[in-house]
Amino acid sequence: MNFTTITLRFFSVAAALIMAGNAQAQVQVLTNRDFSGGLTNWTLAPSTGGSAAGTCSYNVDAAPGTETLTTAAGFNALTGTQIALGSMSLTAIGFRSCVLYQDVAIPAGATTATLSGDLGIKSVGGLASGDQAIFIGMYSTATVPSFNGSTALAGTARLIVGGASASPTLATFTSATWNVSTLAGTTVRLAIINAMQSTSSGTGAFVPGANSVIGANNLRFNVVVPVAPANASSIPTLSQWGLIILTTILALLGIGYSRRSSRLR
Repeated sequence: MNFTTITLRFFSVAAALIMAGNAQAQVQVLTNRDFSGGLTNWTLAPSTGGSAAGTCSYNVDAAPGTETLTTAAGFNALTGTQIALGSMSLTAIGFRSCVLYQDVAIPAGATTATLSGDLGIKSVGGLASGDQAIFIGMYSTATVPSFNGSTALAGTARLIVGGASASPTLATFTSATWNVSTLAGTTVRLAIINAMQSTSSGTGAFVPGANSVIGANNLRFNVVVPVAPANASSIPTLSQWGLIILTTILALLGIGYSRRSSRLR
């Protein structure tokens, strides 16, 4: 085995170590994300900040199910058998939101997170198109989030906006990928916000007792975390740049050695 062959093999090993050092894993941080356990691990709460008068509700039923506040039919599930249904009755001019949330731990070292799920929304009672929406975001655990009174920690996904007519099916939505590096090692409140608004003029003219119904299932919140190689203890404590520099030097020495040998023949 000549010096050049040894160098090339070393380069291959070094490259493999560098790639192993960059390995990543996706961690699912939600529990009971398909609502097969009802509302276990989830908390229902009306938003407190800036909310107009009204009531709100969430319940879990076998899809399509019936929403308890309005007795409206739910949605056919795309995955699984259970579905979470939510509704609000807005009885005054203004904004109102009803929240279903779960506190989740963001793993140490986490870099990004992507949330997706099967969601749907429909109007029951006269709201104009665009006056109801589903927002999903990460918030502080100190308060109950509100779509018009809380600041999301890493961006809010406005996943779906309702229309004036009912929709019998859910649709799959995926948020933009969020940077969670500043939240790594902390606990955040992941909130599904059922939001409504009504004004005295313009779009969304106030209709007393107007309702919106939402449905959700198959939620996924995948957090990307770098993973150390399994044999990390046996790897020399050289940085990735150190490996690159060392490999480059050896490669240059090997090329020089090969040229010198060829001239001596």
